[in-house]
Amino acid sequence: PTLQLLADEGLVTAEQVGERKVYSLTDAGKEAAAQSATEPVQGRKAEEFSRRAALPPAGAKLAQAASQVVHSGTPEQADRAVAIIDDARRKLYAILAEE
Repeated sequence: PTLQLLADEGLVTAEQVGERKVYSLTDAGKEAAAQSATEPVQGRKAEEFSRRAALPPAGAKLAQAASQVVHSGTPEQADRAVAIIDDARRKLYAILAEE
């Protein structure tokens, strides 16, 4: 979806090469990339980026812990782990519903 959006905006072009689709930056895309690379991320934007960047690794750690329960835990422990993860998912959606 992201590449399609960039193509729609004229920032990349797509070319079929064999069985693969290869994307290349257009001149406008190169300009936009150069501009965003030189613009500093400051203040609140930097803090927001840092907080958002912390979410995927936290999810990966959760998946690792769940995997350990699957491999080493009892069936009862696995059931408790599922309940905890289900509760966490509901709480995450509740956070989004606050706004």
